[in-house]
Formats: sequence, structure tokens, C-alpha cells
Amino acid sequence: MPRRPVKPEDRQRVARACDQCKASKKRCNGNQPCDACGKKGSSEACHYTRGRRRHPLPRRSSTTSQNVGVTEPNSSENRTSVGESMVSPMSSWNVHGQSTQTSSSEGMDQPPLMLSSVNGEKVFVGNTAAISFLRFLQKTLERHVGPSGFTVADDSHKLFEADTADVDPNSVYDSLSIDDKRAFVQVFLDASSGLLDLFSWEDVFRLLGSHEPISPSAIQPTSQRLSSLETASLYLMIAIGAQCRQSVDDATWASKLFSYARKLALEGMLANPSLDLVRVFLLMAFYMFGACRRNSAFMYLGVASKAADILGLHSSTQYKHLPQEAKDARLRTAKSLRVFDVICNSILGRPSSTPSVRTGRTSYVTKSSDMNPEVTYKALALGASYEISAILNEAVAKSAEVGLDMETTEAFVLALRQRSRTFPPILRHHGSDNDFDTRHITIGNVHVAGSYYFSVILVTRHCLIRHVVPLLSGQARNSLEQAQGAKSATTEDTKVAHLADACIDAASLMAQMCHQVMKSGMLVGNMCILKAWIFATGLVLGFSLLVEDGPNFAQKRAAFLKSLHVLGELKRMSPQAEQYYNILMSFHQSIKSYREQLDREKQESRPTLVDCVFLTDFTADLNDAEHIATQLPSPDTTLLEPSLAEWPLELDQMGAVANDVGPIDPALMGDNDIIMRMLWDVDRYAGEYLDPLLPEVDVGLGCSAHIEGPLA
Repeated sequence: MPRRPVKPEDRQRVARACDQCKASKKRCNGNQPCDACGKKGSSEACHYTRGRRRHPLPRRSSTTSQNVGVTEPNSSENRTSVGESMVSPMSSWNVHGQSTQTSSSEGMDQPPLMLSSVNGEKVFVGNTAAISFLRFLQKTLERHVGPSGFTVADDSHKLFEADTADVDPNSVYDSLSIDDKRAFVQVFLDASSGLLDLFSWEDVFRLLGSHEPISPSAIQPTSQRLSSLETASLYLMIAIGAQCRQSVDDATWASKLFSYARKLALEGMLANPSLDLVRVFLLMAFYMFGACRRNSAFMYLGVASKAADILGLHSSTQYKHLPQEAKDARLRTAKSLRVFDVICNSILGRPSSTPSVRTGRTSYVTKSSDMNPEVTYKALALGASYEISAILNEAVAKSAEVGLDMETTEAFVLALRQRSRTFPPILRHHGSDNDFDTRHITIGNVHVAGSYYFSVILVTRHCLIRHVVPLLSGQARNSLEQAQGAKSATTEDTKVAHLADACIDAASLMAQMCHQVMKSGMLVGNMCILKAWIFATGLVLGFSLLVEDGPNFAQKRAAFLKSLHVLGELKRMSPQAEQYYNILMSFHQSIKSYREQLDREKQESRPTLVDCVFLTDFTADLNDAEHIATQLPSPDTTLLEPSLAEWPLELDQMGAVANDVGPIDPALMGDNDIIMRMLWDVDRYAGEYLDPLLPEVDVGLGCSAHIEGPLA
């Protein structure tokens, strides 16, 4: 009696064994090479031959792209998901780098995932998320480099959620002064600039003035008292400001104030939707993103979105009879909710739950000359983010439904560029360094520009995959080099390469912008959205470093190191940024191993008329050279300070160490000053891919990636 077919999700064995294991009737684990061949020392003979038997496994189609990858992330038996198709024996690219029956465009996307939450429940992550791209990179590098700390990381199977200490909401603070609260609110307004525009300074002054004073010496109480939701809004703004400042005491205040504000928000059991209710839950979502509790943040966003839908905030024509101030407040809240919802969901590849503002009045900026410049800027920044988010949300939805072809991708990129070119000059420049009066403008411009760069990265990333993956195989790399030398290159290949360059350019500009603003001291300690953007940027730049690219390689490498540097600063106050940083550092080591492998292959394949008689370990020599380089004194000093060996290092200091060689005291250098200079010159201009912990030359991004401001 024939055996009953086994469902893919219940399969306990791999779908097909390699030729060696099949001949010897050994159990094969389906890897390349498999464990059995590796133990026998016949890794090169480990091949998979496609049989005539049709396996009962699902095939990817354009109508089922949303459901193909929604499986257990740990299940090694389901080998037909899109991202794994490049690294499994049944993929569209087999072990020899040759194309099989499945088209390359179908085999180079990242599948959606189901990751484990803190309590073990599975949560959905879409195919456009950076986490999906991370899983794809892990599988790809495991195939080409082998298992490493980056490819076997268990953290990638879980959606990271930081632990938060429970705080008694009844312990209300009683020692913050009005000035302290005003300072915290200012930090909140700076950190949320370009994303949220819920309260003006007039609203803040009203809330502070009507709030019950902390002590008799403070402002005298007034007859007007705040509602519980207004009080919760004030506490949440203060809590977010404390969360964003770089202080342990501020973090304690943040958790206490958030707990009390959440208690006030839930007192009415959500029975009466109001504009204040939408604001409160939107602020709680913003706080939870900063606290690395994204699942909770999405729950709060859902409540705010549904309350806004009930109130009709998305239809501006429905409240045109209200006073001007009330109409502006509703429109600001509707657009803030839409922007933050789209951006947060796009980070995890999920569709937005907030409708866009329908036809009617979509701007609260008037042509009146007496309008407050700060109000005007906030309206312009939020309006720019709103326009970008509309295209971003459409791209995420389109990618999840049927995928993005070349024409659709190019159309999205052109639409984004057209939107960016309409931005006013005030959204394109960097504020003065260390001028905290203009920090809200700098951070607002970073959020506007970052939303644009991130949208381009998300839309074009599949083109980068399609362009880079064939280069990771030796035969494919040689054939592509020949094709590039010929004049008969296809139009689609040219378009793919062009869009792949756009992805790399957007990532380079993102890294350059964030690093420049970080060096100016204008970033706050906890940037809840920026850290996710930088992580996605680092993955793209690192992936591009796997391929030789002539003079552009140094530019991409410098941008990659800058993304690491920014995350190294943000991790001080954010556990999420710390996880991102650790993943990118592990990715960097895998990149280094892969490039060393390529160097060995080139060395072995290079024709030579001289035989090596005395066999040496050249890899060990290279590692020893790097180790020796770290121990050599700089021409500027006789001792290597411990701070120079720690991460993060200021990249501008790296450049100063390498380029700005000042006068040297011969007494310090001794008789070996010339030799020391020669050694440092060799290390300075070495073309090897050194560890970022070493002093590096801060290579600029050149004309194609240089910016004077976030959107220049």
C-alpha cells in the first residue's frame, strides 16, 4: 500500500538527498555541502540532481506571494519559500549557480515570516521588512561562506522585545518642577519632529498652566482643571522626553510617568472616543516604540486608528463647520496618525490600518504673514512625511500582494523623487551644530529625508538582490563579466543594475546623513524610528560589499561603517539598537570571511610560473599583520590609548589619525622613525578589508552620494 503523502509543514526529512547520500543510503540534512559529505571529506562531490519525481511541495505564484513564507521560521523542511529558494537544493539557483525551471525573478524575493514573540505567540512580519531580508542574508552567507555566528543566530527567529519593569501607577511623581517638565516636553517635540504634530507650544503652556502645581511656590492653581486624557497627554509627552534623554534617572521617570498616564487613559474603558483619546494612544505607541515594545505599540496604534475612524478624522470635509483651531487640531492629529502608522508598519512589512485623509482641506498652512514660523515648519515637515508615506504604504501593499516588477519599481522610485523635489528649502538643510534651539528642525529634516531614503531602499531592495546574487557564484560572476563587456546587454539587466544602484545610493545617503547629524550632537539619545532605518541601511550596504565594485567599494564600505557607528551611539539608551548593532557587527565578520575566501580563490586560480615549496598559512599571516598593526604606535603618539581600541570610534578621528600626521618628536620615535612611518603608510593605504575597530580612513561618499543637507 503506498505511503500517504506528507504535508510540507509535517515533513520530518528533507525533500531530496544529495547524490552521495542517495547512493550510500545515508540520511542527508539537505545542506550544501551536507554533514555526511563534510565528514567524509568529499564536500566538493556533494551535488543535488533534479529528479523527475514531482514533489508535493507548493510552488510560488504571483497570487500566493502573501502566504508562501508564512511558516515556522525554524522549519528546515519547507524549502520552497522565496528567500530560501536561493540557498536550498530545490531553489531557482542550484549549487552550480545555474538557473533551473523557476525564473530568477521568482526566486530572489524575501518571504514573509512568522516570528515568536515574548510569550511564544507567533507574529507576522512581511516580506519587505528588514528582518525578512536578514533571514535571506543569513541563508545566502551560510551557503557561500558556511555557518557562522551571523548565520546561526537564534535571535533572528524571534521578534525582539525589551523587558520592562512594572511600576505601580499609583506612585505619582511629586518632585518635578515646571521647568523640568517644560524641558522634557521640549525634548519630546524635538524627537517627534517631522513625525507627529499633536500639540503646539500654546497647547503645552495651557496644559502646564492648568495642571495642578507641584509645590506652593510654583504656578498657582487655576479654576480650570484638566481632564484625565489631557493629563495623560501631558504625562506622556514628559515621559517620552525623559525616555529620549541620556540619563538613567530620566529613564526611571519615564517608566513611572508612562504607567500613570496609561492608567488614566484606560479609566474610561475606551467608551467615549474623542480627539484626546486618539492623541493619548498615539503617544503611548510612540513611547512603546522607544521602549522596544513594538507589539504593544501596534496595539495602541490600532486603538488610535479605530477611534480616529469613528470620529471621521480622515474626512476633513466632515468637520468643516468647526472653528478654525479645532479643524487644525483634527487635521494635525489625522496626518500624524497616518504618518506614524505607515512608517512603523512598513518597518515590519505590515499594511497600514489608518486611512489617508480624503479629499478636502489637507493642509493647515495659510499664507498669512503673521503665522508662527515654528507652526509653519511643523506643518511643512509633517506634510512632506505624509506625502512620502502615501507612496510607501502603496509600495508595501503592492509588494505583499503580487510583488514588484521592474516597471512598477521604477514608477515608485520616480514618484518618490518627484515628491522630494517639491520639498521647500527649509526641509533640506542641516541646522547649526550644538544649537539646540534649532534641533527640532534638524531632527525633523532627518525624519523627512529618512522616510524618503528608506522608501527607496524598501522599493528597490529586490533589484539589488537580483543584481548581486548571480555575482556570488563563480560561474555566474564570470558569465556576467563577459556579458558586461559585450554590447548586447539586455534592457532589463540594465534597468535592474540601475535600480540596484539607486538602492545603494539611498542607503549611502541615509548613513552619511545620520552620521553627520550624530557628529553635530543634534540627535537625542533614543530615536525610535531612526534606529530601524539605520539597521535596514546597514544590511543593504553590507550585502553590496559582497561583490567587487571597483572604486565604489571604498565609498560603500565607509557608509557601512558609519551606519555601525550611529547604532553604536544609539545602543547606549536602546536595547533594540544594541541588538541591531550586534547583528551588523556579526554581519561584518561574515563579509570579511567571504572576501578572504574570494582572495584565496583568486590566489589559487592565478597562473604562476613559480611553485610554492614551503607551505605556509597565508591566512594566519594576514591575521597576524592586522594584529601587529593594532599594536604599532601611531606617528602622533608612542602609546596606543585604550579608547582607540574600543567601539564606537569617531570616524572623523579615524581620518585624523590616518591623514593629519603632525610633526613628530625624534626623541619619541627613536632610531626607527623612518621604519615606523613606512609601516603606518603601508597600513594606511592597504586595500585589505580591515576590522572597523581599527583606525580607518573616513572615505567620503563622492559626488554621487555627497549631501549638504538631508535631501540635497
